[in-house]
Parts: sequence; C-alpha cells; structure tokens
Amino acid sequence: MVTLDPKIIQHERMQNPNFPPIEQGVLVVRVVDGSPAATGGLQTGDIVISFDGKRVRTSRDMLDQMGFEIGKTMSLKVLRDGTEMTFTIVSAANRAN
Repeated sequence: MVTLDPKIIQHERMQNPNFPPIEQGVLVVRVVDGSPAATGGLQTGDIVISFDGKRVRTSRDMLDQMGFEIGKTMSLKVLRDGTEMTFTIVSAANRAN
C-alpha cells in the first residue's frame, strides 16, 4: 500500500493519462496470492478510498482501522479503472511460506 500524495499522483498520471482525478487514497501496489485481499477481490492498481465507511487518506488510516482481530469482516471502497467498487475482506492469521 502506498499513500497517494501529490508527487505520486503526478507520477501515476504521467504513466497513465486515465488515472482518476483524486487527491487522496491508498494505492494497492501488490496483492499476495491467497491473502485476504486477494480472496476478497482486490487487485494491484486499485485505489482504496474508504475502509469500513471511513474515508481513507493514508496507508496509516487503513492500518489503524484494520486492527489485529482475526476473522474481522471489513468493507473497502476502491476505484478500479475509474469505477467505484465495494469489496468485503475477512482478516486472517499470517501464514508462513
């Protein structure tokens, strides 16, 4: 996860002219196979804009709201290719590879 700040947004817009016109959010840079995020449908490039109904401005916002409860159901609103989508993620214990 990467917090979208003005510098990152500018970089993303240079790489992709269709990057959405947003000023804040969290960019998903990698989704681990088999992770709760992958199982819930998140993809690399998604931009998280809301987490459990609360606006997301930074990756810290997400971490604070996630907590450490295993089995917690969380709702995320993301922008994917300019379309707002909602996903449900269920937290799970870390698995060693």
